[in-house]
Parts: sequence; C-alpha cells; structure tokens
Amino acid sequence: MNSFSKNTALLALGLWLGCAIFFPAVVVPTLFNLDGAEDNPGGVVGLSRPMAGAINGHLLRKLYVITYVEISVAIFFLGVASFGQGGGIWPRRALALCVLVLGLNALNDLWIHDRITKLQLGITNAPSGEAGALQKEFDLWHRASTGVYGGAVLVAGIAACCLIPADTGGRSAGKARSSGKK
Repeated sequence: MNSFSKNTALLALGLWLGCAIFFPAVVVPTLFNLDGAEDNPGGVVGLSRPMAGAINGHLLRKLYVITYVEISVAIFFLGVASFGQGGGIWPRRALALCVLVLGLNALNDLWIHDRITKLQLGITNAPSGEAGALQKEFDLWHRASTGVYGGAVLVAGIAACCLIPADTGGRSAGKARSSGKK
C-alpha cells in the first residue's frame, strides 16, 4: 500500500478523533459547569442552561462539519489504498468503518439534531402544561444523539484507526523475524 495514502488517512482520522474526543470531554463540561445561576444562587453567575445549550448546538454543528471533511479525506485515501496495488483487506475494512462513521454522523446531524432543535423551540414556546411532555421527548432524543455520536461514531472511528497497520519500514513483521533481523 502507498505509504502516503495510509499516513494521510491516519492523519485525517487522528485529527477528527482529537476533535471528537475533545468536544464532549472538555467543551461540553466547561459550558454546562458554568451554570452557577440556576444550580447555585450564591455562586459564580455563569451561562444559563439555555444559553449554554445554544452555544453547544452551534459548536456541535462545527464538529459535524469537521467530521464530514476529515472522514471524507480518510475515505478517499483509504479508497486509494483499497483499490491500489497490494491494498489487502485492512484498508477495505477501515474504509467500511469510515463510511459507517460518515453515515451515522449524517444521521445525527441531519435528523436527530434537527429534531432536538425543533423540540427546544417547542419547549420555549409551549404553554407550561405542555412543556413537561416536550422536555421528556427532548431528553429521549438527546440521549439518542449522545449514544449515536459518543458511542457508535467514536467506537467505529477508533476501530478504523486500529485497523490501519503500523509502518514497518516496508517489511512485514513476519519477514523481519524469519530473516533473523530485528
């Protein structure tokens, strides 16, 4: 396999994975832990929960775009590796996982996140008796979104990274052992 294709696919997956892990691990807790106004009236006044949610939603759209770009780059170069000379089976498996990541990201972005946004607007504009039912539905879809992105998308992306073999300087580990060289 072409070393350039493999390294470019790994770079794209690595950049995406860094963003995909940084966002829920750092950005989201930072936004929502500043919510001192509602949870701790005597504490530091930070962002309100609706404002933190609005900022989070805006940033999440940016993360989806990063995912589209980086995973598309990885798909292109894994496709080159898959159908090029001596591609083997691993690039096809990594390619299939990247296509899965792209599809799940699109599902989350275009359908689930859109539903969540509509529910947020409904909660804001609903009479007080109807807001509780909409909030329950919002919570359900929010958990689904978190499960799709935080679970399936990240696991498939990490698996795709793990399928790409380490560079052995052009020699397979078996050949290096059988020749007596380390």
